[in-house]
Amino acid sequence: MESALKLIFDIIIWVFVPLILITAIFLISSLSKKMADKKYQASVRAGFWAGFFLFIIIFVYQISIFLKSGFPNQPIFQGFNLWLALAGGATAFGLSLEERHIIISPKWSGWVILILTFTCFYGLFHYLFIRAYNELIISSILGVTFGILTHIASSPSLVHEFITFLKSNH
Repeated sequence: MESALKLIFDIIIWVFVPLILITAIFLISSLSKKMADKKYQASVRAGFWAGFFLFIIIFVYQISIFLKSGFPNQPIFQGFNLWLALAGGATAFGLSLEERHIIISPKWSGWVILILTFTCFYGLFHYLFIRAYNELIISSILGVTFGILTHIASSPSLVHEFITFLKSNH
């Protein structure tokens, strides 16, 4: 029984958490195709690529430091902060409730996408290779995902919109 639980735990740690980050990157990268206004479309696309290149800049900087001093050797699982996960879930749920009421300018939408893109790439890189902030990353990712999925589950109309969105993209 213990080995089955360890296997489930390893699948969550090694597959599920990175898959959430990769899915978030994919969804962020496809946002520009869904924008009707060309200004928003260009802003979101530029924000995605700017976030990616900011990640590349930080990646090169960190790797150059690690080549001189050595890579940290920490385990992938360093603990889990339940309160951080619950706070992330509550925050994501609350922000999801306001999604239809938030209107931002094209300039700010690009900045938001830049920050989200950078955070997802940086989080994935750190989670798999550096592992310095894995307790924060795993707690936040699982909490935010829980909050978003709870919002979707609690709103049947949103689920219908989500399914329509998925069908229109394939």
